[in-house]
Amino acid sequence: MFDDAEIFWISLIKNGCEYYADYKIGELSKTGKKSNLSSLGCDVYSWQELQLFVRNKEADIVLNGNTIFELEFQQDFGRLVDIIYTFNTLGSVDYINLSGPDGKTVFQDDFSY
Repeated sequence: MFDDAEIFWISLIKNGCEYYADYKIGELSKTGKKSNLSSLGCDVYSWQELQLFVRNKEADIVLNGNTIFELEFQQDFGRLVDIIYTFNTLGSVDYINLSGPDGKTVFQDDFSY
């Protein structure tokens, strides 16, 4: 069984609704109810490019080419075992690319069938 400290998520939210935004990266978590997460607000009706870079217990959250959070965490994430996409309303994912520490792609999907 997994400890929720090993879970990470990033919630993008419609501009103006950032009160409901949140993220969790290992043991670190923030909510728009207690923190300014206005940088997670976006035009949810347009494609967004969300990137998460993790290395040496540091994580960068990048939205549309702009680093919006730089975080340092303590707990090791362990190995990646699952990816889940969750939407509160309609949503879609167009492309995913996972790379290892050496930068080489270990998983890629453009959802073309």
